[in-house]
Amino acid sequence: MFNSTNSYCDLSIEQKNQRIQEKITTLNILANLQSDSSSSSSDDDQIVDDTNQDEPSQSSHSNNNSISYEPDKDDNYWNDDLMDSFFDPSPLLYENSCVSVKAAALDIISIAIEFNFPKIAVERLLKLFKSLLPMPNVLPTTYPSLMKTIDAKSTSTSTYYCNICSYVCSIRSGRKYCLHDNCPRKNQPLRNCEISEVVTMDIKEQIRSIISRNISLFNNDKYFPPFDIKSRSFYRMSAKSTNQSHTLSNLKIHSITLNIHTDGAPVVKTTKASLWPCLASIVELPPQIREKQTNILILCLWLSSIKPDVNLFMNDCIRQLVDLSSPFLLTIGNEQFLITVKTQLFVSDLPAKALFWKTISYNGYNACGNCKTEGII
Repeated sequence: MFNSTNSYCDLSIEQKNQRIQEKITTLNILANLQSDSSSSSSDDDQIVDDTNQDEPSQSSHSNNNSISYEPDKDDNYWNDDLMDSFFDPSPLLYENSCVSVKAAALDIISIAIEFNFPKIAVERLLKLFKSLLPMPNVLPTTYPSLMKTIDAKSTSTSTYYCNICSYVCSIRSGRKYCLHDNCPRKNQPLRNCEISEVVTMDIKEQIRSIISRNISLFNNDKYFPPFDIKSRSFYRMSAKSTNQSHTLSNLKIHSITLNIHTDGAPVVKTTKASLWPCLASIVELPPQIREKQTNILILCLWLSSIKPDVNLFMNDCIRQLVDLSSPFLLTIGNEQFLITVKTQLFVSDLPAKALFWKTISYNGYNACGNCKTEGII
């Protein structure tokens, strides 16, 4: 008996050490990939620097004929922007300016993103810059107009619902109003505690962004351990049925499987408002990469003082997932992929699972999700 116990312990220790070794090997491979990419980029930078060092005398000589200022080595990126702005179809920032309004907007946004400026700070800076520039100028002074200048499209949509009647709110002058005939708060401005906000993200664009960043690891079998989801029979059967049911093109169909997980958390302790994010991870990425924050998909968000109404919360998200379940072309770089998206797993704690499955909570009567036996408290 003791011998069997010892052999079992030895086997479990050996398997654990094997898993640790596989994880270390995978992390080393990923580190080598990142170091190779960084070294190649540094070599390119060195080439650019060498070419810039060969031409300073000629450029400075030509500039002396036109302007009195002689640029130094710290002005290289600024001179590049000036050259690019000549081919920019957007209007100039002001009369006789060398910078287009689009180039100026891109620089401002890049700084705001790098230092994590809030929108109100960006708008104050825009108003300050506009007052310092020669008049008249076309620099935008609001955040939406700034994003419109660079042709940026929003990757999310926000919808507001009345907590009393669950009807969509209208927005007038920045305030929310319920227009439902039977609502006691009809045509009255609603407070934040009377509103539920649902934010639905662009799932297709997030998938394109994540896959393009991890294209060398996507569906690469040598990075997956033998105990991962991809080696299980249900996953293989589902992937096989997907490939057999879609023969629309000569392109190989790449299945993307999502594991969905959700939970709620209070926003601040002084209010009852809570945030419920619905997130997803891509099974076709290796486990060490799959759960990184930058590779997690945000499907939708619920912000309210009440618990989510699943129909309102997941309606637009489910519609997107149904549309993406049919094969669609995804262009990443110069390559085209035929993608189909499906979901396989929903992970949450028991209270959240009862809420999303619309069943009684785990400590109530008829709480079992597999049978109709009435429980005993």
